[in-house]
Amino acid sequence: MHILSSAAWIGIDVIVAVLVLTGWFSDDLAVRSIAYQALATFVVWPMLSSGLLCLVTGVLLGLGTKWGCSATGGSRSSWCSTWCSAP
Repeated sequence: MHILSSAAWIGIDVIVAVLVLTGWFSDDLAVRSIAYQALATFVVWPMLSSGLLCLVTGVLLGLGTKWGCSATGGSRSSWCSTWCSAP
């Protein structure tokens, strides 16, 4: 579940980048408008839900496995990735 939510989050980030760059560099006002409307309409909730799911599953994995954040001397990178994903 954690890998799927992370992959979904990365995919949504790619879509956001495409829409932002399209809106930014397009000369046509209609294309710019549609790109930004699509961002506001279709991206917010999927990104928020996949980010929260990634955070929750990451914390559960971190607390429930011997390789996680709660392990003796848990790595800084695992803690950092957990807290950086907090929306």
